Amino acid sequence: MKKSQKEIFKEIKKEIDKAKRILLLTHRAPDGDGIGAVLALYDYLKKRKKKVFVFSNNPPYYLSFLKNYSQIKKSIPPKEKFDLILALDYADDRRIDLPPNLNIKKEKIISIDHHLDAKIIGDLSFVDSKASSVCEIIYDFLKFLKAKITIEMANALLTGIFTDTVGFERVFSRKTKKIIVELLSKGAEIEKIVNSYYNISLFQAKLLEKILSRIKEEEDLKLIYSWLSFSDFSEIKKEFKNKKESSELFLQEPPIFPDFLARIGSADVYLFLIQLKKDKIKASLRSRTKKINLAKIAEKKGGGGHKEAAGFFMKGSLKEAIDFVKEEIKKVQKK
Repeated sequence: MKKSQKEIFKEIKKEIDKAKRILLLTHRAPDGDGIGAVLALYDYLKKRKKKVFVFSNNPPYYLSFLKNYSQIKKSIPPKEKFDLILALDYADDRRIDLPPNLNIKKEKIISIDHHLDAKIIGDLSFVDSKASSVCEIIYDFLKFLKAKITIEMANALLTGIFTDTVGFERVFSRKTKKIIVELLSKGAEIEKIVNSYYNISLFQAKLLEKILSRIKEEEDLKLIYSWLSFSDFSEIKKEFKNKKESSELFLQEPPIFPDFLARIGSADVYLFLIQLKKDKIKASLRSRTKKINLAKIAEKKGGGGHKEAAGFFMKGSLKEAIDFVKEEIKKVQKK
């Protein structure tokens, strides 16, 4: 018999109560939802006098306005031991962002997710595919614990909901709308969240110019796509004295790019590519229709996401990545 949310939350609370040293994880190439969720939990756990570590190999710079962002570690001492690991929002065990040399024991892992058909690990887990985001689930969990939601926690949680719903465009449930209002009433600073998500630097604007100049449309596939090449970054970097910013942005895809692309025309699928190296591609997929499940396409390359927004990494050229997506769309159209 399937356990209720309350029953699972009770079990998670019991494990947290027992643990002294806790590691918080999310997925590779994390977004506002994954980072927002781990930082909100970090705040709560620190107030409980737990020793807490947050790991992410490449936390997005645009989220640096969030309190405790500086606590995210890009490495964990090899001899560090944990009583408990909380893994959030990773959708598929191939996408979880793990510190090197970390010895994982399933009985020590609790997974919390909101992706449909999530392939997760650990003996204890909670998945709610109806939730707008993992941050929505974490909000429910904190309310269950009767925890005080601080302004900083509200900011982190609202950031996750905002980014995973593309600026509240995909808020479909009354429950999510209610949570948004409650977080705002607790002091969440929506202007900071909006500015961090939509404001772009001159460097980013130059990149956007490149993206717009090479947009392609495949009418028969109802596909619109564009890309940034490895050489684009080197070329534009030369114009800027602030090398740190351009280096950060080379590694961190600004979330506005694929979402901006998805506002153009009326295609079923939007594809945005970044050539990270000559043989490594990052792909972001967006859709405004329910005809194609983008997560299923992304999963074939070890990626994941949602039906209307997903992504993956792959080895190969830009052309190979574009051809892969085209073939997957053709397969769906034939059904």
